[in-house]
Amino acid sequence: MPYQLDHRTRKAVTRGTHYPLGSTLTPTGVNFALYSQHATEVFLLLFDRAAGDPTDIIRLEERDKFVWHAHVNGVKAGQLYGYKVRGEYRPEWDGRDSRGSRAAPGVYYVRLMAGPKRFTRQVVLVK
Repeated sequence: MPYQLDHRTRKAVTRGTHYPLGSTLTPTGVNFALYSQHATEVFLLLFDRAAGDPTDIIRLEERDKFVWHAHVNGVKAGQLYGYKVRGEYRPEWDGRDSRGSRAAPGVYYVRLMAGPKRFTRQVVLVK
């Protein structure tokens, strides 16, 4: 990631609303609302080009229960955007394969890929 996640924008950002979820066009801009139960920080990134760096990084300050939200003035339909979310991530495996069948007891290898990082760990499933 060639850029820092620091709030930087010249656009007017107001509280916005928690409903509806997603991005909603308003007469003056766009309301953004994102549900995340485990987020500790949420950043809204605005882009001019799909392959470019963000032109604006907006830290969402408002949260109602688990919905982070903000209204960004001046944003129009077709705006490219994405989110970066910080918080706890604890993936769990229920012992089932991709078809939903229970996996047999034994040794399995688990691969976790997070951005450029790759981890492989050995786990034992005991019944």
